[in-house]
Amino acid sequence: MTADIVDELNRILFYLNTRNNTEAFLICSKALSIAKKVPKPEKPSEEYRSILNSLKSSIESLRKCSSSSQHGDTRACVDIARDVYRYALLLDMVSTSRIRRLVKARRSAYTAIALGLPTAALFGLSPVAIALVFLGVLWTYPYFVRLKLVGWVTVVAVLLALMPFTINAVSYFSQAVFSQSEIANISRELGVSAGTAFAIALVLLAIAASSLALAVYAFYCLARYRAAFR
Repeated sequence: MTADIVDELNRILFYLNTRNNTEAFLICSKALSIAKKVPKPEKPSEEYRSILNSLKSSIESLRKCSSSSQHGDTRACVDIARDVYRYALLLDMVSTSRIRRLVKARRSAYTAIALGLPTAALFGLSPVAIALVFLGVLWTYPYFVRLKLVGWVTVVAVLLALMPFTINAVSYFSQAVFSQSEIANISRELGVSAGTAFAIALVLLAIAASSLALAVYAFYCLARYRAAFR
């Protein structure tokens, strides 16, 4: 990161500290700690330059706010400080290629949902609920791609809602594939042979386990990079 940005953040921290803007001070401190270690790429990409310009603009807004805020106003400049922290985090993620983790988490989340919805249907989730979840996830996808908070909240909420169903599916099918009586029940209910019933249970176990594993990974990454969304 350029020295002028680090110096400007240090000056802003001084203003925030002297005016007891505690929350904004703490957020800005985190932004400064990130800014100090952001490497500057040899050939900055268009995305890097765009985020850097947004960071500089937010820092300028925070400087004006911090220098004019009233002493003791602990809530002053908090929203602007969050923008500074967000852009510093995004700049670090882009410059270190960690932004790929967020892209991978997005793919994992939507794959987990795609596998989890049919699984949830087998374990009691109504068709109306499935349709609403599907439409909600589909509608908020562009917001998630643009790192909007509504997209993050929707995906995380759906992952958490589907997780009990996938856990039940993993538990049931993992027991079923080792239980001849349960395979016989599946065979009788579906009107297929025992071998086919076993294959169906095995496939559904793999689907449920994959959905659960992807959901856990996506949830971990999304929780870790929550500050990147606004």
